[in-house]
Amino acid sequence: MNEPPQKAVPDDEATRVLDHEPEPRSRKRREVRIGGYRLIRELGTGGMGKVFLAEQTEPVQRKVALKLIGGKRGDSLYSALFDVERQTLARLHHPYIAQVYEAGTGPGKMPWFAMELVQGEPITKHCQSHDLSLEQRLRLFMRVCQGVQHAHHRGIIHRDLKPANILVSQVDGESMPKVIDFGVATSLRENKDGKAHRPMQVGTPAYMSPE
Repeated sequence: MNEPPQKAVPDDEATRVLDHEPEPRSRKRREVRIGGYRLIRELGTGGMGKVFLAEQTEPVQRKVALKLIGGKRGDSLYSALFDVERQTLARLHHPYIAQVYEAGTGPGKMPWFAMELVQGEPITKHCQSHDLSLEQRLRLFMRVCQGVQHAHHRGIIHRDLKPANILVSQVDGESMPKVIDFGVATSLRENKDGKAHRPMQVGTPAYMSPE
């Protein structure tokens, strides 16, 4: 049986979801959809926006992580960063990097993309909670390096590698990492004068190199 066509999310509703404003008491709780995805609950908040657990129903049924890009809707900087992330992830196909399924712009010019839902924990917490040996930790670290190297070979630097952006889960008794959140990634490219492009400083200060 075919489902009835879904109504578009009004601009004010989409903005309220992203800004985490409370639901008006006079309004009944309603289903919120972004693109072809139904938002279920918030998973986390970062410098670039909010991440929600969402459900895709067509053409396949699966749970995904749907990221809504924050900032000023329509702001050129945030739109540019979103385009960078979308193009960046489209070029990355590696078992240790979270896969992106779809991206678009929703109501209120709000950029979003749906990506693989990674069921894992930060790499440091995983090592502690599973009491990994030195050999196991080194093997896990090498897998992370393989994913990062895959990006580097395509001229892409993550720029915000930290435990929270390396999620690890157990697969057949092995610790398997997934590098997530390329929201501040940048491509290595040169200007017309041949000099390397110097991007603005972004990232998490506690995990940034001194230089």
